Amino acid sequence: MEKTEYDLTINNTDENGLFIWSSAVRCYEIDYQGIVNNSLYFSYFEQARSEHLAALGINWFELHDKGIDAVLIHVDMSIKAALSMFDKFYVTSKIEKSGRLKIIFHQKIFKAISDILVSESINTVVCVSTTTKRPILPKEIDNLLFNPQNSNHEPIP
Repeated sequence: MEKTEYDLTINNTDENGLFIWSSAVRCYEIDYQGIVNNSLYFSYFEQARSEHLAALGINWFELHDKGIDAVLIHVDMSIKAALSMFDKFYVTSKIEKSGRLKIIFHQKIFKAISDILVSESINTVVCVSTTTKRPILPKEIDNLLFNPQNSNHEPIP
């Protein structure tokens, strides 16, 4: 499929649970070498995770008000190519559960026009009670992410 710079899919989850978020490099994200500073790939992955969860009905800010924080506890990221000024790109995100408490995000950044892999990352998130400071995975989040057919809850605002 040939792509143009105007046919990016934004905030879309396919039937296999693959979420796609797209954006473009902004001028202040460029370092002295003329490429995106590598620290910004963490930000792109984080934004895609937040958008992915919001599309599933989970708002981390409102969860915090209910006493639950989402904490990134591990990142395994590799950079394969560079993004440059005004490049359009997209991030794919897929969620899986590990054990009882860990939420794993498998994410990749691609250049939009060429589909060249720029970076890939495996990000591990756990929910932590703000009261007890212990890891938890609330049933409504577990159901929304991993058992949507068993969820009797409306999406969490």
